[in-house]
This record gives sequence, C-alpha cells and structure tokens, in this order.
Amino acid sequence: MSLEEVKSKGSRKLKVGAILIVLVCIVGFSAFQGYRWGVSETLSTLTSSNLAQPSPTPTATGVETFRCEVCFSPDEDCKAELLSWLSRANTSIHVMIYSFTLDDIANALVYAYHRGVDVKVIMEKQQATDKSEYENLKKAGVPIKLDSNPEYMHHKVAVIDRKIVVTGSFNWSEHAQKNNENMIILMDHQVAWEYEREFEAIWMQTS
Repeated sequence: MSLEEVKSKGSRKLKVGAILIVLVCIVGFSAFQGYRWGVSETLSTLTSSNLAQPSPTPTATGVETFRCEVCFSPDEDCKAELLSWLSRANTSIHVMIYSFTLDDIANALVYAYHRGVDVKVIMEKQQATDKSEYENLKKAGVPIKLDSNPEYMHHKVAVIDRKIVVTGSFNWSEHAQKNNENMIILMDHQVAWEYEREFEAIWMQTS
C-alpha cells in the first residue's frame, strides 16, 4: 500500500470518527435537555404546590401537609396570631404554658371551652400567682392543672385539633410582647401527635 493510500484511508477513519463523536454529542445533549426540562418541570410543580409560601387556612380542619409560619415580637403581633389560631379550633386546645397573664388569651380559651372545644391547660405552678390567669380559668370551669415537676415546666405550647402546634419562646404575658421572642406555628399531624404525648404525660402526673 502506497503512502498516499495510507493517508487517504487514515483521513476517512478520522472523518468517520468525527461524525460519530458529533452524533454522540447530539444524542447526549438531547437527553440532557430532556432531563433538564423534566427536572425544571418537577421543581416548578413542587414550588407551586408543596413548597409554596404557606397562607393561613380558614379553619384548623383541612391541614393535610406539613407547613409552618413564624412570628417575632416585638415587631410582629404574636398575641394576635395566637388568638387567630385559637379561634379556629374545632375539637381541642391543649395548653402547656410557663407564664400566662394575658386576659385576651384566657378569654379566648374560655370562649372555646363554652362552645364545646376540649380545652385543657397545664401551668407552671410557680407562675400561678394572683396576676396570672390561673384563677380566672379555674372559675370559668376550664380544666386547668399545675405541673408537679420540682423544677420548671418551661413549655409554651398550644396543640390545636391534634394537628397544629403553636410553640416557641413566646410566653403568654405582657412582657413577652415587648421582648425579642419567637412563635412558630407547625401544621403537621405527626408533630402534633408528639406534642400531644408530652401533654398527656404531664397531665397525668399533675394534680
């Protein structure tokens, strides 16, 4: 085989190789585009549904997937946020609270109790002073107990309808409205169930 024939054959092989590489690149790019658009479409679906910014539901009933909201005092009105959720309760409000001196919150619990909601409250015994809402709730007939922990019962929790948890550092007091505090509203059956277990355990231990 002459040198020219060798060169010609080598040139054809190079051309065929180049064409194959181009085809592979085209196929690979097409597959990537399909994957990319598929991922983008999936992310778009998630963003528009499951991961959308939560907005308060009209009633507590109907919360099906995990969502949460947050509130920070003193810049935001956490008391109003709490009142809003308490007013939506349909079946139960179970409370574990350290400091409780807000009349509005006590009145909301009394109102819920008289409209048939299962309201139960556990308070820190050292905070059950004449300035607290302990006696007001007791006189109104709301089931209320003082914790039996020799130390502090430092929870700030309301479990609503066994599916919504209001918690955080925010005590139900005038001071908390002026402090840098946080309140988080968790809307999830499993999370609420865990808090219900804690509530029931403390309720059974208290007098």
